[in-house]
Amino acid sequence: MPLGKSHVGLLRAFLDCEDNNHNWWVRMLLRYGQAFDPSPLPDDIPVMRERCCYLNSFTLATEQPDRLTYFEGYGVFAKADGWGMLHAWCVDRSGHVVDATWPNVKSDVPAGYIGLPIPVEVVKPYAYPESRGTINGWLHDHRDVMQTILPRLLGVDPI
Repeated sequence: MPLGKSHVGLLRAFLDCEDNNHNWWVRMLLRYGQAFDPSPLPDDIPVMRERCCYLNSFTLATEQPDRLTYFEGYGVFAKADGWGMLHAWCVDRSGHVVDATWPNVKSDVPAGYIGLPIPVEVVKPYAYPESRGTINGWLHDHRDVMQTILPRLLGVDPI
């Protein structure tokens, strides 16, 4: 089993425990999320500002909309044993992760991702340096409608 797949399994188990704590976003990820192994950063994509994954990924997705799609969810590092953290990255048309933020991390390497594509028009108000992310921001600003709007935007059934 490739390294990323084992870490994605651990990440799913971590999220399953989080789901037991009432998190609607985690339930969305468990039901509809796409899992990815890490990929090398393409040579033409620069390493971007650390701790700014939401802004970095938004910038790439808006600058290269025919090539990249913005994703938000959880990522895991190899040494983390499945302990995930909220994160954003892009995915190219071939299904490869383009993560311009985590190459800044010197102490570990990315091992897996689980996320959903979020339309850039939804992301835009939450794409700023050291943002806590679209989902956290949207849950804070629009909790009452998010649970119906986001599934509709993604073309899936509400949870």
